[in-house]
Amino acid sequence: QNPPAQLYNTAGSYTIQLIATNSTGCKDTVTKVVDAYLVPTVDAGLDTMVCRGSGTTLHATGATSYTWTPSTGLSCTNCANPIASPSDSTRYTVTGTTAQGCSNTDQVSVRVKQRFVMDNSVGDTLCKGGAVRLYARGAKTYSWSPSASLSSTTSATPLASPPVTTTYRV
Repeated sequence: QNPPAQLYNTAGSYTIQLIATNSTGCKDTVTKVVDAYLVPTVDAGLDTMVCRGSGTTLHATGATSYTWTPSTGLSCTNCANPIASPSDSTRYTVTGTTAQGCSNTDQVSVRVKQRFVMDNSVGDTLCKGGAVRLYARGAKTYSWSPSASLSSTTSATPLASPPVTTTYRV
């Protein structure tokens, strides 16, 4: 016969007993001590974002040994703190196991910002007091410097009216 499974919500040693009765009414008893261990609370860390070609260190906690999947872009798959350098956004799963063999999983996402090609205006010459329209394209946001004599430091097409020769960087 198969007795129902027993669930222990608290770690500890429990004494269990099996009493068997045969068809003639004879009984026999077996006693055994069972050790119950907690399932670990595994934490893979916070989701993160990296630029393509760079990496970030993942931080698993809550167990004594770890296995990461998928292996794509990881410096190691059986360590707590692999360096993740995926070429595309990836969701990693870590399985943490305790010394007693109990395990649990957690997941972390590494979003990858892809590189882009940016184009900008070439140098220009203007008369003192004049202005020239600068332009940049290919990115989502822009930051121009130096900010002096620019109509906007965040526009893709600011108007520049420098009083002296100036090199702008976007």
